[in-house]
Amino acid sequence: FSYKSDLEIHLRTHPGEKPYKCIQCDKTFPMIVCLRRHMKTHTGEKYECSQCAKTFSSKNYLKVHFRMHTEEETHRCSQCDKGFSKNIKLIEHIRTHTGENNTVSLEIGNIKKTHHQCIHCGKRFSYKSELRVHLRTHTREK
Repeated sequence: FSYKSDLEIHLRTHPGEKPYKCIQCDKTFPMIVCLRRHMKTHTGEKYECSQCAKTFSSKNYLKVHFRMHTEEETHRCSQCDKGFSKNIKLIEHIRTHTGENNTVSLEIGNIKKTHHQCIHCGKRFSYKSELRVHLRTHTREK
């Protein structure tokens, strides 16, 4: 890192150090920006999607969601014909039909790449051990 402050900010992303605490619910965060984003969930302000009326606690979450409505759905489920703009979303959806676990295998040419995916946020990891460590961020285990 070029600056000591950048290193200090980066180190807070590692499990354990969460010095920023919400005064309303006592939840802690590694960075002030995460706390500020979280604080918006307590205001009660909602942002509604004009396409499907789903509501979100931040404008950014709404913006990310809204892309779903505007992207072309080129990947179709062979069982129910539901369309998706990204292949990974189709793979996740197919699991609702098959009841598969959170491991996704993608074949690209001769290379088979396996991802271990978090069922809570969709983040993917190359190793199951990395997923296990990550899952603790959702359950507050150390």
